[in-house]
This record gives sequence, structure tokens and C-alpha cells, in this order.
Amino acid sequence: MRKRQIRVQRFHRAAIRHLQNQLLADAAACAWSYSATAPELDHHPAPGGTALAFIHNTDHRLIGYNNDFHTLWHLDESWLRSHPSWSEILDRLRMDDKLPQPREFKAWKTTQLARVNTLATEPELWHLPRGMSLRVTIQSINPSTTLLLFEDVSERLRWERACRVLLRVQKSMLGLQDGAAAVFGPDGRMKSCNDRFARLCQLDEKDCEQQPHVRLLANRLGTETADRIGSQILAAIAEPDLSEINGHHHPAGPSEPQQIRYARLPDGTTLVQIITEAPAEKPPLLGNQTMPRRSSGSFGDAPQAHGSSRSSTALA
Repeated sequence: MRKRQIRVQRFHRAAIRHLQNQLLADAAACAWSYSATAPELDHHPAPGGTALAFIHNTDHRLIGYNNDFHTLWHLDESWLRSHPSWSEILDRLRMDDKLPQPREFKAWKTTQLARVNTLATEPELWHLPRGMSLRVTIQSINPSTTLLLFEDVSERLRWERACRVLLRVQKSMLGLQDGAAAVFGPDGRMKSCNDRFARLCQLDEKDCEQQPHVRLLANRLGTETADRIGSQILAAIAEPDLSEINGHHHPAGPSEPQQIRYARLPDGTTLVQIITEAPAEKPPLLGNQTMPRRSSGSFGDAPQAHGSSRSSTALA
């Protein structure tokens, strides 16, 4: 059995070496094709539809491009085959209203030419008039050739903006919650929380930005049942149906969580509300006798976040 395992391991190592050598050979073949004798790179598409352009390091003339570059800019192929300079390409794209529209185009163009000349390694975002956003990266692939990569990041930027909006909505919603409340992702990490939850778990702004895991937060509660609380919240995050576990009471000390309630949000995250004081039960009324109103609080008597004065209630 031991010999068989050794043979299998040797086979795997040999297969990995073969793949690495093949990748290196393919990369070398591509590098040779980035010469003036190959103005088009139709057979070397970039991963993910990234547009590629290859220019000479000395005169900055176009010496190669792939299909995605032509599709992105819709430039005349016969003109591209005449090896225009990078400066001429920028002028043509500006005439076609396909470039970003800064106030001073000459200064912007000078910056772009300098980036190519100095091989600037920091990517730059181009926001085009048609609503597309490109991530432009410059790389040197050999002593005589510079590679320009144009990656369409429009969808990613829209997704990031949507996430920021969602985060602001979540924070506003948490501020309206009575008691300590936080939103957790499917990975068990906290996405946002209100001021009461931050005080309960002794979190500062930097801690919240690091998206701490629920087990770390449970330990910060300082309770004897931290492991059990962390496990219960993790189980709730993974539970498809929260109705069976929602609102269970937890026997604890006077300063420990008495009840934890959950609600699934539309984006798949889970809202967790921690109630640290059990609600008072009202005795039956006798005659015209009325009971004084008593509000059920959350974790001590901390002030309500965002100015809310409502008592701690269950999540719908």
C-alpha cells in the first residue's frame, strides 16, 4: 500500500511539472507572436474578454492586438495594420467620442503617453461616455514590447456601488432596531451592527471594518455560555427555516443574553437581535387596578441608537 501511494505521488508530481512546462511553452510562443510580423493576435484571446494591445517600446507604435481590442474600440482594421502610434490611436478614439472626457484633453493625453513611456504599474480607471468603465494596466513583456490591457469592470463597479447602498440601508435599519442587532453573512462574519451591539461586544470602528467572526464576538460577551451562543448563531445562519429556532430563551445570568432572535434578509444575510433582559410578565388586573407601564430593555440601560426610544421587540 505504501509503495502504491509513493507511485501515485510521483505520477502527480510529474503531471504538474508537465503542465507547468506546457504553460511556459505557451507563454513563450505568445511572446514571440507579439512581434511586428504578427499585427493581429486572433488566436490568443485574453482571459475574460480583456482587450490587449502591444506597442513598441521605442516609437510606441502598435505591433499587435487581439479580437477583443478591435471589438472594444471598433477601429478600422486596415488602419490598425498600418501600425499607428499610441498617440494617434488616442486622437482617433477621441474623435470618435470613445475616451474619457476630461476638461483638458491635452494634459490627460500627455499623462497617458508618460504612463506608457515610464511603464506605470498602477492600474487606472477610464470611465467612457457610453457608460463603460475600463481598468487600464500597462506591462512590459520583453525589452522591446509593452502590453496594454483594457478590462471591462463596469459590472463589478455597479455591484460594489449596490453593496455600498445595501450596507447603508442595513445600517439605517439596524439603527431603528430596539436592542443590540447585527447582520451576519453566510460565512459567519459580521457585516454591520448598531451602536448597542458594538457596545455589547466592545467593538470600535476598526473592529467593525474587519468583519469579526461570530465566535470572536460571542467570546467578547464575557459570558459563561459564549461557546453555546456562538454555535447557536452559526446554526441559525445556516438554517433555511428560522421559525423553529427563533425566539428561544436561554437561561443565563442577569447580564447575559436571555433571548436571541433572527430574521433572514433578502440578500441571504441574517439579522441577529440579542435581548439581555427578559420581558416582564403582567399579572392579572383586579377591578379597576392598573399596572404601571414597564418597558423591557436590552443590555443594561444604554441609550437607543439613532434616537429611537422604543422598547425591545421581537423581529417579525
